[in-house]
Amino acid sequence: MKKLLTICTMFSIGFMLSCSDNSDPRPKADDIVYYKGTQSPGDVWEWSINRTNLTMTASWDAGTFDDINDDVSIEGEVEVFDSGFLKVTITAASGGTEVIPTDGTAFFYALEVPNTALIIKPEGSIKGDLISMVAQGDANNMAGDYNYVIIAPGNGANYNPTIEEAIGQVTIAPGVGGFDITGSAKSLDCYDGGNCTYSNSIGGVPTAIVEENGNFSIYEENGNTKAAGQFTDAGVLMVDFGYGNGGVFALEQNNIAKSDIFNTVFNGIAYLPAGDDKTLPVNVVFSGTGVGEGHPYTSIEENVINEVDGITMTVSSIENGLISGTVSHQSGDTPFAGAILKEGDDYIMVISSTTNEVGNPPFILLLTTK
Repeated sequence: MKKLLTICTMFSIGFMLSCSDNSDPRPKADDIVYYKGTQSPGDVWEWSINRTNLTMTASWDAGTFDDINDDVSIEGEVEVFDSGFLKVTITAASGGTEVIPTDGTAFFYALEVPNTALIIKPEGSIKGDLISMVAQGDANNMAGDYNYVIIAPGNGANYNPTIEEAIGQVTIAPGVGGFDITGSAKSLDCYDGGNCTYSNSIGGVPTAIVEENGNFSIYEENGNTKAAGQFTDAGVLMVDFGYGNGGVFALEQNNIAKSDIFNTVFNGIAYLPAGDDKTLPVNVVFSGTGVGEGHPYTSIEENVINEVDGITMTVSSIENGLISGTVSHQSGDTPFAGAILKEGDDYIMVISSTTNEVGNPPFILLLTTK
């Protein structure tokens, strides 16, 4: 189902605002930041933050791309907490076929890396899968080499990254009428000396066409949309392949060293598609040896962290922006692999792993420095 979300916000964060004539209430184009993202099993979201009149708008398309017959519009209010998280509470809703609560029980938590990425955790009565978003840039500049992670599995709770596509590297190069995409994809067991169950090349993808708004799309021969994506000049991109096909989150390859993340603090959201809670806000502190101690927030709003329960992340290597290592859970150790990028003073890290339980349920983590 496609949904349209309009969220009016009251931000108290320190956005830099340009001077303007108060007699003209229209925001300047540079004051609006657009985000586009993916959510399992293939939903496409678009959000925008207006830094002049302090509003947010967003749209939700459940992977139908070209079907606009079931839109829903929603309004809400935003709070900002000391933890660095935002909260968007839905206060009004109309249209569509689903009833969306407006009594304060439906809300989102989110983390923003301004002009780069937005990580969203649907919560309360709309609790659901992680939404991973990328700020809008000019996709005409997206040529490059990227590491990507399956961030929105098309098969949801049944996804097993150990033996299915989990991590990949792609090269995006100028082609006839757009951009050509080639590369390779692997399962997690390729990174721990295992069987390397899934290892395939990526090729034959239809040309990625840059749209007028700077986004890009991939079309089938009949003209229907096959995939929708967004690129930001920071070197981050996302691609959603529609309902049941999921989406990816990619970071441009770089020369970050393992020692660069020593003594850093991250906030993020752990995504467990097979879990009851789906998403879990976390705090991860890396020591001077590259070992990260991760703990869940017991209260985002009160900035309270559970210092007892958690995981340990041991980074083995970072090469060309591809990060790998081991996650230690209470149930045992599992390998992880993913991507890392630095934009300004902020690091963004996305990894794929499992929880070491029966069936290898997925454990996907998206982090940004606090």
